[in-house]
Amino acid sequence: MEELWYKVVVDRINERGLRFKRPLKQNWLVDMVGGDGAKYRPIEDGGIELRVVRAERTVYITGEVRARLESDCSRCLGPAITDLALKVEVALLPEDSQLAAGADGELANDGVGATTYSGDTIDLLELVRDEIVLELPMVALCRTECAGLCPKCGVSLNMEKCSCPAGIDSRWAVLQDIKLN
Repeated sequence: MEELWYKVVVDRINERGLRFKRPLKQNWLVDMVGGDGAKYRPIEDGGIELRVVRAERTVYITGEVRARLESDCSRCLGPAITDLALKVEVALLPEDSQLAAGADGELANDGVGATTYSGDTIDLLELVRDEIVLELPMVALCRTECAGLCPKCGVSLNMEKCSCPAGIDSRWAVLQDIKLN
């Protein structure tokens, strides 16, 4: 049976804390980003380095998560690589504690990056999954200056210039009939 290193029992976190340096296997990353057919696909193993410390019932997790993912560029449909190297800084409070909110309903400065845990065990991989999903770009691009595809002939404008005539966008065609004095 595989060791469940990522299930941390809160009462077993000693005064020096715990350190974890582990690979994130590609098959786990596939499941994390939505399974086969998901928008993002891992192209190699990732890794995590986490430090877990406890102050009374509050658990602090800091470290770094690395993953390399591929998706289709939103403009040209070519491969878009996303290299994640994100810092993790989270405070976990027991579920029965109250997170202090400011007058505007936002968490107060000392509560930034805070969430809750239930029971006596914290799942580090669940926390890592949440951090990765929050960091993924909403629009994947192969590069910021990607020219995309020609809407008429479909040629990649990154590779070649198309010979399609520059037409008027049909949404603006009605403006052609306006007579100006």
